[in-house]
Amino acid sequence: MKTSVTVFALFITVSLLIVQSFNQQGFTNVSGAPAGRVASPFEGSITCNVSGCHSSFPLGSRPGWITSNIPGNGYVPGQTYTITATAVSSTTCVRFGFEMSPQTSSGANAGTIIIINATLTHFASAAAPNNMRWITHTLTGSSAASTPGTKTWNFDWTAPVSGTGTVTFYGAFNRANNSNSTFGDSIFTSQLVVPESPTGIWDAANSDYLLTVYPVPASEQMFVNIKLRNNLLPQIQLTDISGRAIRNLADAATSAEQEYTFDVNIADLDAGIYFIRMIQGSSVSVRKIIIL
Repeated sequence: MKTSVTVFALFITVSLLIVQSFNQQGFTNVSGAPAGRVASPFEGSITCNVSGCHSSFPLGSRPGWITSNIPGNGYVPGQTYTITATAVSSTTCVRFGFEMSPQTSSGANAGTIIIINATLTHFASAAAPNNMRWITHTLTGSSAASTPGTKTWNFDWTAPVSGTGTVTFYGAFNRANNSNSTFGDSIFTSQLVVPESPTGIWDAANSDYLLTVYPVPASEQMFVNIKLRNNLLPQIQLTDISGRAIRNLADAATSAEQEYTFDVNIADLDAGIYFIRMIQGSSVSVRKIIIL
């Protein structure tokens, strides 16, 4: 009798541990999907719809869940665009997740993802060199309590260099039942395919200003030179990789001068990738820089 009680107690303990493990996994993924789960064929076409994860229902597909303001004729190399991910449910679902990655026709990382709302999104991996390859939701960003049945995330994307060719945004979405477990959730994939603009490299002559940053890469000190083609000075910011402004170099204003040079002290900044962001009305341009 004692042996039977011991075996039964052991069974209950193991069962609780298994349930706790599944719940913990579901809770962990509420803060973001594991890296490489966007259904890219170059990463094994893996999503979170795998055994032991969110596999209650067959993997689905939803066209149109990834959109952008990239022109129909394609992206212009070096220009920055806004990418929008939207998950939709026919029910009043209040918990969603997503992960996305822009990749070339050979599976290489394409362009640069810029986080514009760190409260809702973050990078899925902190390990170089893939620390900016996948973007996913945060814990706060998984909640759709204020918009039941739908959830939207936005981020900026700086297009890659000329000659990169067609870029595919691979994405996977989780329509969750908010049970703090992996059970009962539905995974869907979506893609956005954008060609490179046939017009080639952006013609600086069509801009209201010409920007030069030197030296490249920079350390200790950096100079930002802007030549205006009209009397409008844009707002100029130095931002980190998440899009957070860490230096305000100039405020948007009407200017009597045609050229400015800003001497920027960067000795206190960690080595890595940063951006010079120019804002003029509703137009936003971003220039990637490297600090050593």
